[in-house]
Amino acid sequence: MAPAQEHIQIVRLTLRLLRLEAEALLRAANTNQALTEARGHVLGRNSTLRHIRQSIPALPADHCPAIGRLCNEAHQALETLIADRRAELSASHAHPAAPGSPEKQHHPQDWHSRAPLPENYRKTVYPHTNYLPPD
Repeated sequence: MAPAQEHIQIVRLTLRLLRLEAEALLRAANTNQALTEARGHVLGRNSTLRHIRQSIPALPADHCPAIGRLCNEAHQALETLIADRRAELSASHAHPAAPGSPEKQHHPQDWHSRAPLPENYRKTVYPHTNYLPPD
């Protein structure tokens, strides 16, 4: 095997291992935050794929197109895996407004949508004291 072909084969095997590692990380991610961390590990600044891409300009000119193509294919495949896993995670969590799901918890930002408090609210909450809470 020619040295050029050996180098391309090594990169191809490295990217295949990267994909297997990414699949394992993505399967282990059970939350969106864990999925984001896994994405950073697989495609982030210190990822193997980024290091291979950064080394392309230092390679002989006849290696660059093939290795660049392999890196692009690997990147697209990893992005697809991440998007699929994100869809699985969002499908597994019931939407709060879905029928049969537990009643939605009120958030302070939802207070404006609640019915107004009665005018005698302060007196009914603190009837035994002279204390009135601030507005």
